[in-house]
Amino acid sequence: MDNPWLPVYLQGQANTYCRVSVLVLFAYEMLITLDEEIETIWKRRITLPSILYLVMRVGTLGYLILNATQAIKFFGLQSLVGYVDSIICL
Repeated sequence: MDNPWLPVYLQGQANTYCRVSVLVLFAYEMLITLDEEIETIWKRRITLPSILYLVMRVGTLGYLILNATQAIKFFGLQSLVGYVDSIICL
């Protein structure tokens, strides 16, 4: 007998994988562009555009972390650990 909720669960699990993938890619992009950010933002005079840039950058990271952790709490961590390992090992 098929479970009618299985497709919903599988779609949610795929959604969780997508959320974590976006978080990992954004964090990776932040790390590889950190030297440029330090040079263009942190070493210059503080202006309104630099403040807006930093607020958006940190705000986006915070949103992605909360979004991914919410999905992980709901769908569990066991199946996600192997998926994240496969992303990092690429």
